[in-house]
Formats: sequence, structure tokens, C-alpha cells
Amino acid sequence: MASHMTDLTVGRVGPQLLRFSLPILLANILQALYGMADMLVVGNFVGTAGLSAVNIGSQLNNVVNALCFGVCMGSQIVVGQFFGARRMDGVRRTVGTMLCVIVIMGVLIPAIFLPLRSPILGALHTPAEAWAGAVRYTTITLSGSIFVIGYHGIACLLRGVGDSRRPLYFIIVAAVLNVGLDLLFVGVLHMGAEGTAWATVIAQLVACVCALIYMIRQGEMLSGRELRIFGRELALILRVGFPTAIQSLVLQFAGLFVIGLINPFGVAASAGAGAATKVENLTYMPHLAVNGAVGAMVAQNMGAKKVERVNSVFKNGLLIVVIYSLLLELPFQLCPAFLISLFNTDPEVIRIGAMFLRCIGIAMFFGAITQSCNALANGVGFSLFSMINSGCALIAIRIILAAVLVKGFGCGLLAIFLCVGCSTILSSAVGLIFYFRGRWRNHQLLKD
Repeated sequence: MASHMTDLTVGRVGPQLLRFSLPILLANILQALYGMADMLVVGNFVGTAGLSAVNIGSQLNNVVNALCFGVCMGSQIVVGQFFGARRMDGVRRTVGTMLCVIVIMGVLIPAIFLPLRSPILGALHTPAEAWAGAVRYTTITLSGSIFVIGYHGIACLLRGVGDSRRPLYFIIVAAVLNVGLDLLFVGVLHMGAEGTAWATVIAQLVACVCALIYMIRQGEMLSGRELRIFGRELALILRVGFPTAIQSLVLQFAGLFVIGLINPFGVAASAGAGAATKVENLTYMPHLAVNGAVGAMVAQNMGAKKVERVNSVFKNGLLIVVIYSLLLELPFQLCPAFLISLFNTDPEVIRIGAMFLRCIGIAMFFGAITQSCNALANGVGFSLFSMINSGCALIAIRIILAAVLVKGFGCGLLAIFLCVGCSTILSSAVGLIFYFRGRWRNHQLLKD
């Protein structure tokens, strides 16, 4: 077995889970930080219009990327199960198929979304002074989306064979390059929001190329014969990845919908909710990292038919995220105003942000349970359950109930915040029922 591959079907589960999830966490933090660096550079060198252009353009990119990254996650589970089953021929066919899918998505995304960018930016109520910058920003980033998808796709394939360190190394290179190019293009060459877009695309291009070269040089994961689409492996990737993509898409739309409900209450409401969301995004990353690691470990162990070890992986992952969530509840519930004041000192912004953060704390605790159950379902190849469970809760509570309370009954911000807070309670209960019923034990993604 090559040194870069890690067998996640042996060894002590708890320490192995932590070691595997830490590089994923660091990679997530780096991506968030250099995304924030984009905003800081533009905000300081261009001003409000440029900042608005990048912010709105990023929202469109997030929706597009959510769809693609779900498919990438599907390839991670399929590769993991083949690797756990010691079927390297299946690993290579899946890798070859996924690389072809990346190219196809990289061509289709610009072809579909570039003609739609103006209507979408209009629907997002892009300010007139930020319109030109937002159009240029999205034109460049959508055109270079193949590199973003390529990096994430290869990172998922590597994690599927137990390698979470190399994707971290590649994103470190991208982060340093992105910040340097931001300063050059925006600060020195005065390219505005367009400069930030070019910095992002070039940085992701380098990360993608480094990851691809690394994978090719390893040899065991890819050969020329497998660099094509295999029908069976494509079906498996889509079977797992498509529901994950839809789930991610629903989450993005639910977030945009909630923002749309909050914004009419004024700038203080918008700013307070925005600050609370920033705190949530930063503090939720350990959940994502641990559950990403759980999904990869579950996949390998299901491939190896080690069902009891899968059970242990789930319990260890759930324990870690529940303890972390309980620790988070203390500042979220006891001193939310202090956390919001780090972003804005306006008393009204702090009051509204603190109210929202308390509700987010509820959602994060039950959401941690939901995500752990979803990681189990995804790892065994039953991502349809995750899509239905999380998607229905988000649509029913964050979208439908919140809209009815605000537009139908004239309720205020607290009603919106409570809908966000309560939206994960039901899905966490359904997830635990799914686990205790145990039907996941007999779910077979790979047929002999």
C-alpha cells in the first residue's frame, strides 16, 4: 500500500478520527480565511462598491459550487468503499471517471450560468454602483470554475483513500498565492473586484494542477487505461453525489431566503444577522471536519464489511461534535453580545445579532447530531436519506414556516431566528431513529 494512502479500517477509532479530521479542519479554515482576505483587500483598496460586488458574486459562486461539491463528495464515498474492499481496480475506474466528470462540469457550469448571471444578480438586488464589478467578478470566476471543482474533486478522491494531509498542503499554497495576488492585482495594479477574481482563479488553478500532478505521480490511483467514464462507477458517484448536491443546494437557498426575510427589517437587522452568521461559519468548521472524516472512515469500513467498526466510528464522531457543541453553547448563550461586538459596535446591531446567535446555538447543537447521522448515511452510500431528512426540515421550517409567520402573520425578527434555531431539532430526531433502527447495516453500495 502506498505511503500516502491510509487504511482507516484498523487501529483505535478515536485517535484515528481526530488525526484524519485535523487536516480537513485546517484546510477549511484556510479557505475561509483567504476568502475573508479577498474581502479585506477589496474593502481597503476599492471601497464599498467593490466589497459589495465581491460579496454578491461570491453568493452566486457558492450556490454553483454547492451543486458541484456534492458530486465530488459522492466520489469520495465510492473510492473509500472500493479502497476498504481492497479493490484497487474500482478505485482507479472511479478516479478516472471522476476526472472526466470534473472536465464536463467545468465546461457546463460556464455554459449554463454565464448567460444567467445578469438575471441572477438582478434577483439578488445588486446595487447599481456594484453591478459592473459583480458582473466582471462572476464572469471570471464562473469561467475558471473547472479549477475550483478540480481541486475539490481531487481532494475528495485523496481523502477517500485516507489521505487528508495532501489536500491541506495544496490549499496552503493556494491561500498564500491568493493573498499575494490580491495585493498585487488590487493594491498595486488597481484592478478592483476583477483583480480579486483573477487571484482566486489563478490560486485554484495552481492547487488543482499540484493535486493532479501528485495523484498521477503516485500511479496506484490512476492509469491511462482508466482515464475515461465507466458506466457503473458513474452511476455509483451520482447515486451518492446527486442527493448530496441537492441537499447542499437547498441549504444555500434556505440561507439566501432567510437573508431575504431579514433585510426588509433594516440595515441594523441585516448587519446583526450577518455578524452572527460569520460567527456561525467559523465555529461550525470542526463539525464539518469531523463529520467529513466520519463519512470517509465509514465508507472504507463498509467496503471492508466491518460493520461494528462503522458503529464505533459513528459513536466517536457523535461524541466529539456533541461535546464541542455543548462547549460552544456557553459563549453563544451567556455572552453573545460580546461576540457580535467584535464585528460591530452599534448597540442595535449587537442586540439583534446576539438574539440571532442564541438561536443559532440551538440549531448548531441539534445540527451536529443531524450531520453525524447524515455522515453515517452518506458513508454507507445512502445519501438519499440525508437529502430527504435535512432538505425537508430546511424547506418546511426555515422557508415555509418562516415565510408564513413573517408575511402571513406579521411576526418579527424573533420568529425568523426561532425558525432557524428549531429547524434542526426534527431532523436530528429522525437521524437518530435511522441510526437505532439499524437498516444502514445492510445497505450495500458495492455489489460483488
